[in-house]
Amino acid sequence: MASVERTAITVKIPLELHAGLVSAVNKGIYQNMTSGVVTALEHDLNGTITADTQAMSDEIQKLNSVIQTQAFELQKQVSELQKQAIELSRLQATCEGLQQVIEEKNNRIADLTREVETLSVLAHYFKTTEQKQIEAPASKKKWFEFWK
Repeated sequence: MASVERTAITVKIPLELHAGLVSAVNKGIYQNMTSGVVTALEHDLNGTITADTQAMSDEIQKLNSVIQTQAFELQKQVSELQKQAIELSRLQATCEGLQQVIEEKNNRIADLTREVETLSVLAHYFKTTEQKQIEAPASKKKWFEFWK
């Protein structure tokens, strides 16, 4: 076995674990107490790390799936918003065109109202003033009947 740097630690363990470790060393399962503790720690840490790594990997896969779903939904929403923006632009252009038509209509109504007022004034003027009737040629008086 390759030489690995080691450090000394002091650990307090329950008496039952100590008794089990001493029993395992006496049975020959471990060469000494240090190798028993190191083997147990490696086994526990590797198992925990493997389990944590697997749990993290599963969580990452779930999150990636959620991200892909949300990205797809966002793309659909962006597409819908682009369609709505185009529709909004078209409607704004239509609205502006209609506003111009309404403005022209209002101007025409104002012009016609002024013309009607002018014609009313003229009609009133002609009704109040005496008008010389144009006589028909057959009903003309003869020149010598001017006294009649």
